[in-house]
Amino acid sequence: MKTVFGITAILLFVCGPVAVKAQSLDHVLMNNGTKKFGIVELRNPLTKSPFLTIDTTLRIELTDVQGYQTADGYFRKRFTGDLLDKDNFIFLKKTTTGKVDLYSSVSWSTEFNPVTAQNILPVLKTAASAEYVSKSGYNVLDVDYDNLRELLADNVRSMQMLDEYETLNYYTYGAGGVGTLLVLSGASKDINRGKNYFIAGAACFSIAWIPHLLQQTILQDAITEYNK
Repeated sequence: MKTVFGITAILLFVCGPVAVKAQSLDHVLMNNGTKKFGIVELRNPLTKSPFLTIDTTLRIELTDVQGYQTADGYFRKRFTGDLLDKDNFIFLKKTTTGKVDLYSSVSWSTEFNPVTAQNILPVLKTAASAEYVSKSGYNVLDVDYDNLRELLADNVRSMQMLDEYETLNYYTYGAGGVGTLLVLSGASKDINRGKNYFIAGAACFSIAWIPHLLQQTILQDAITEYNK
C-alpha cells in the first residue's frame, strides 16, 4: 500500500507541473510585452466591442493587446491605418508557423439551428489562403511580390519562383493592351462591324486574368519552398 501511495506521489510531483503548463498555453500578450496566462476567451465577437476574458473573470480590452492564444489558435493584431488611432486594427489568425509565419483574416458569424429555431454560438471562419506574412516576429505584411522579394531573398528557389511571377506580368499587360486596342477600334466603327472587335477585346481581357491567378499560386508556392 505504501508503494502505491509512493508511486502516486511521484506521478503527481512529475506530471503535475506538466499538466499545469498544458492548461496555461492560452495567454494574452499585452502591449507592454507582458503575458497573462489562463483560459482565454473572446467575448461578444459579433458586436462592435469584443473583449477578452481570462478564466472567465479578468476582462481585457483588445486595444491593450498585441496578440492572444485561445483554443481556436493564435491571433495577432495588425493596424489597418493610422497608428495613432488605437481602434484602427484587426486581428489575424496564424495559419502556418515556420521561417516565415502566415496569417489569414477571420470573420465571425452564427449558424442557424433548425431544431431550436435559433442561432447557435458564434462560428469562427478563416480565409481560404494566407494573406499576410511575418518573418522573425516582426511586422505583419501583405503577401505580395515586393514584400516577398525582400523577405525570401536568402532562398534561391523562392527567388526563381518570384522571377516567374514577374514574367507573367508581361502576358497580363500584353493581353490587356491588345484587348484595349481592339475595344477602341470597335468603338470607331458601326455596330455591325464593331461587335467582333468588342468580342475579341473581351476575350483578351479574360485571358489576361489567367496569369494573375497563376501569380497568386506562385506567391504561396514561394513561401512554402522557403519554409521547407
